[in-house]
Amino acid sequence: MLSPYTCVSCDQPLIQHDEHTFIHYCTNPNCEEAKLHLSLLEEMGL
Repeated sequence: MLSPYTCVSCDQPLIQHDEHTFIHYCTNPNCEEAKLHLSLLEEMGL
């Protein structure tokens, strides 16, 4: 099941965060929002 934080509009392949295996995001500049969500989750300790 995809996480709500999955970035799906990327040109580059999705990469997986080592500490949050349920969150996929990519390095495409269009995906800053997805990375922002990831940062917010990390701050909350999830």
